[in-house]
Amino acid sequence: MSKLSKTVIGIMVGVTVPVVGALGLAKRLTYDEEGYNGFGYNREGYDREGYDRKGFDKEGFNRSGFDKHGFGRDGYNSNGYNRSGFDREGFDKKGFDQTGFNKSGFDRHGYDKEGYNSSGYNRRGFNREGRDIRGFDVQGFDVDGFNRSGYDHFGYDRKGNDIGGHSRNYYKTKVSEMQENSQSAHKQMKSGEFAYALRDIRVGLEKGIKAVLAHTYGNGCEGNTLNQNLEICSYQRIFDQEFISKLHEAKNHCNDLAHEDCDKEYNQVHFCYKVLEELTAALMKMTNV
Repeated sequence: MSKLSKTVIGIMVGVTVPVVGALGLAKRLTYDEEGYNGFGYNREGYDREGYDRKGFDKEGFNRSGFDKHGFGRDGYNSNGYNRSGFDREGFDKKGFDQTGFNKSGFDRHGYDKEGYNSSGYNRRGFNREGRDIRGFDVQGFDVDGFNRSGYDHFGYDRKGNDIGGHSRNYYKTKVSEMQENSQSAHKQMKSGEFAYALRDIRVGLEKGIKAVLAHTYGNGCEGNTLNQNLEICSYQRIFDQEFISKLHEAKNHCNDLAHEDCDKEYNQVHFCYKVLEELTAALMKMTNV
């Protein structure tokens, strides 16, 4: 192609572009009687069907009825979920409603509004009757009142014996003996015979502590001293520390009898007497006699 031809073509193109641009501008700015320009849009930028160049109407919805985020006029997308992620029934994609429960009434962990799973047990493993899968309640006892080891609330098995093989009658006898020691000590205390009173009290204390340990842990502590058995009671927290301190104080008063210069006052002996009574009441409650 010659230089002359190229020049002519260049001139024609240069002239054509402004002309086409001018025609497009005129087409865009010229409106017919109905108010639409040559491209079919009115002055607000909407076509005869009410959609702009991007395909959305004045309310922001396209011809398919969805906005730019994909949600329809009813607030749901093509998958049936609203902006919060819930379907028309109020459940999310995993099947849970806004409160966190599914159609069956269970939360994401498998528990209903009352805290029970489909098997009827709560997070602690107990059903509505308050029993676990093996039938034990919160305290560890079955419907018959026995724990997993086979003992009732008072420490007796189904045959009526405790861990040491002793029945209630055995402890009734021990309680009776302790009450006799207490009654004898009371008479001697009133008569001023403090040494004899303290001896009876000590016998009652030794008998009571041995009975408590026998019922709680079985046989094995019979040969221990009173002090040794009191240490076991303290370590195993059979009694609270206040009562343990009382028992030790009463024991010390009784031990003072071994000294020739022992001189006790009435209120000291009376204190020991009351401790023995308290121990007797504790054994009765523990063994249900």
